[in-house]
Amino acid sequence: MRALLAAVGTRGDVQPALALALELRKLGHAVRLCISPNFVDWAKSLGLEARTYLQQENYETAIETYLAQMASGDPTATNSLATAAAKALSVLTPDQRTKLAEHIRERSERFQERVN
Repeated sequence: MRALLAAVGTRGDVQPALALALELRKLGHAVRLCISPNFVDWAKSLGLEARTYLQQENYETAIETYLAQMASGDPTATNSLATAAAKALSVLTPDQRTKLAEHIRERSERFQERVN
């Protein structure tokens, strides 16, 4: 049997999928994993075939698009953040996280000013 296991999230989400993959492999099944980017190397170190659901470059592009939308005052930027950035936090560099936090804070402040 061939199995594709998907696990998105933190170690608590991914580790059980890795354990299941190892057991399936012991039973002679071909297993592939689609997991969070920061766990791919761990899976490969266990001899498992693993890929991330999106490449880091896609996350970086999504974040840069979001930051550009925020800088231009685009009101749809928050929607793009919900999809892209929430999944991307695990692969962002500290500098990218700082930029993202600054833009979110600035956007929130502008929104509060309009509301008040």
